[in-house]
Amino acid sequence: MSDNFDAVINNLQEINDNATVDCYVPSVKRIVKFQPMTVSQQQTIINTSTGKFKDNIEAVMLINQILIDNCLDENVE
Repeated sequence: MSDNFDAVINNLQEINDNATVDCYVPSVKRIVKFQPMTVSQQQTIINTSTGKFKDNIEAVMLINQILIDNCLDENVE
């Protein structure tokens, strides 16, 4: 049973590693690969966005950091 569980976990990890999102990035004028946002990242955005101006600025900064973290192209700054 443990071997089956490990195999399932390994398969899920492989699927996750290969799951990418292609996005056109105007600043570099080409398509760049990104990892999808995690549930934790999505939850953080939701919790930060309360409608207050200060929180909206923090949400934009948070989204920027998520884009940096999830970018798979090392040549994009």
